[in-house]
Amino acid sequence: MITSLIACIVLGIAVDDTIHILVRFKEKVALLGDESKAARAALRAVARPVTSTTAALCGGFAVFCLSGLRHQVEFGVLATLMLAFAWLVDMTFTPALCSKMGINRDA
Repeated sequence: MITSLIACIVLGIAVDDTIHILVRFKEKVALLGDESKAARAALRAVARPVTSTTAALCGGFAVFCLSGLRHQVEFGVLATLMLAFAWLVDMTFTPALCSKMGINRDA
């Protein structure tokens, strides 16, 4: 029961980071006019804050791994791993997807 909540919690946190990247990307496209350059600029702008918040969250959820209760340990391990995976996707796939979105052509 407890582990079924992990996806909801982590998805909410991961979407927040992705929204930060997408908003910054949209601003950079308007400023630079080139999606590839805008994706790189957006990633440079948000990489440090997204990484630091993800690291802090992973550390916070990793504390559950010290528990004596199996469900809490599972929760901590799965949440930490899912947050790390979401960070990896945000740092690699999201900028690649942004550079191919076609936002500049729509404007």
